[in-house]
Amino acid sequence: MTEPVDLSHVQFGPKAMACTLLERRFAYILGAGLATNASDAAALAGYSTKGRAQNVRGFENMRKPHVLEAIEEAARTEFRGLVGPTIQAAKNLILNDKHPDHAKAVNSMLSRLDNLPGGPDFPAFSLGVAVWPRPPVRKLVMDRGH
Repeated sequence: MTEPVDLSHVQFGPKAMACTLLERRFAYILGAGLATNASDAAALAGYSTKGRAQNVRGFENMRKPHVLEAIEEAARTEFRGLVGPTIQAAKNLILNDKHPDHAKAVNSMLSRLDNLPGGPDFPAFSLGVAVWPRPPVRKLVMDRGH
């Protein structure tokens, strides 16, 4: 038998609070990534694991709009918590010019400058960046039969 997960530390949002206790636990477990499927989430939430009960409860919960909203709420909250570590990881990669993906990360970040608040409406400026070593240039030679 699977033991229910301790969620006493979790502050549930309004969508989760609109659910029953077991639905709330189910939604958080699935939204926070503590389980990868509805059946496992149902078991970890505390639903019965006799026979196929957890499969049935997981299936039913995934068809309830208020539970789906609570899952989305939990996922958004968890995702927001990853913003800081994600930025730090990207910063570490960009500052490490020896990393094999350094150039890709720099180019990826630069390509998103227009998506920042203010975007392309910022006063005109020029940003010249060269990433070394440059990849070898391959020339296309066409044989025109001469």
